[in-house]
Amino acid sequence: MDLPLDITHDILTYLPDFRSLFAAIEVSKAFYHAFRSHPRLIIRRVAQNVAGAGCHLAVRAAYCEQQCLISTELVSLPDEEHFRGAEWTFTRGMGNSVEQFAQAVKTIEDFYSIRFKDRTSSTSVLDATEALRFQRAAYRFLLYTIVLWHADFRAVICQCTPLPKYASQHEDMDEDEDEDNEDEDEDQNEDQNEEDEFYEEWVPTPHEKRLEHLKDNFLESLSSEELLELLAMNAIVADFDLWQQTAWGDNAFNSHHMPVGILQLDHRFSERTVPSRWAPYENPEIPMIAHVATKILQARATPHDRLHVVPSAILTSVHGDKDTCTRCAAESGVQLLGAPNMHLLPGLLSYAERALLLPGRLPRYVEEVRALADHLRDSAARVSEGVFVGGLMDMQPADEDADAAADNEQWDKDAWYCLRCIEHLFRQRLVLWWREEKRKAGTLPELDCWYGYNCRTMTHNAAHGAKLNHLCKPDRGDAPEPPPPVVALAPAPAPGNVDQPAAAA
Repeated sequence: MDLPLDITHDILTYLPDFRSLFAAIEVSKAFYHAFRSHPRLIIRRVAQNVAGAGCHLAVRAAYCEQQCLISTELVSLPDEEHFRGAEWTFTRGMGNSVEQFAQAVKTIEDFYSIRFKDRTSSTSVLDATEALRFQRAAYRFLLYTIVLWHADFRAVICQCTPLPKYASQHEDMDEDEDEDNEDEDEDQNEDQNEEDEFYEEWVPTPHEKRLEHLKDNFLESLSSEELLELLAMNAIVADFDLWQQTAWGDNAFNSHHMPVGILQLDHRFSERTVPSRWAPYENPEIPMIAHVATKILQARATPHDRLHVVPSAILTSVHGDKDTCTRCAAESGVQLLGAPNMHLLPGLLSYAERALLLPGRLPRYVEEVRALADHLRDSAARVSEGVFVGGLMDMQPADEDADAAADNEQWDKDAWYCLRCIEHLFRQRLVLWWREEKRKAGTLPELDCWYGYNCRTMTHNAAHGAKLNHLCKPDRGDAPEPPPPVVALAPAPAPGNVDQPAAAA
């Protein structure tokens, strides 16, 4: 039975994305005729389903991107109010862009929510006001990134460009002329004339053009509160970037020197990878957005303390902001770690940093640290972070491994811990887990070193480190407990047996 036109029309307005809309009108005549009756209204409703409250900003960014793809000239972009109505022309390319933008913004919003709003929910729980602020700032941030990266504005920021010359400099030079050496003066005057012509031909650099275009055509029209939201979004993007660099990148590289945009962050998050530390900047213009917004706010006499915006500035409330750590009672609030948000741990405590939590002098044994960090990174692809940390909590030290501090230590997988206590857990149990992993793989040496993880020789003698097991407590030297007063001498090793380690001086 054919459905009435108004019902078919309503069905189309509830479709979740443009792909579903296009598929429906291609396979059904009823849907096709319903779409033809009110195409602009249906497209607007589906755009709202895709991009939420900030759909008009997402459509504006998509329109700008499509114009940049087909034109080499700077586009004249309609203002935001134009896209609130239904007069704009829609293309399939814009639909694809809106869906891509919405997915990227949702990824960052979910991450932002569990990191700063509610640590118990993996999906965004921002209320209507917070979601509007977040999406408004995110889509604007994305749009400005597209505009700044347009072909007409691409240039190396650090390129050599003549700077304007001040009159006082000319006057100083005139006063310093030597009247006694006429020949030298003539040469200097010729050089000076060439230099003056060089400065007279000075034009604004592409970098300065981008700043002025961004200020005059986009940011100047925003209210001060909206500019502060933009600064908060800049802080959110920087925080997510740093988290990704810590989780998957080179820890020695300062990620703040490599700014990225929202689309790049979403791509990294889905691929679980970041570019090499030697890769070129993905989008060096991004810091301009916060720079120009700050300049405008300063010109509006905004209080100085409001310009230091943190990621949580968009929020009106935080769930559990006064909660304390189960183990040490430190008030860490939303930064506490538990089963629902343990997947955040790699960006807070990298695999290399975990390897440095091994006891004794093991952190100075480079080969062991590198092997452990690589194994942790490989294991993360097979075992979730929650399962891994839960396994450490369940692990009970053997008698020969236990000490007074760890003997009675009890960890609860359903409890919430601060980062410092999680680090303490790794100090207690990671060496036991690593030794068991090496035993399973058949790479653990059979004989233990007398000096265990406090051995000095392993830090500078790789052959000694590979020959003997150092993932054990010391029996001699710097043992955590003093040896008994009377110790029986060990029999001399038989010829041909593996030599015992030299004394670790």
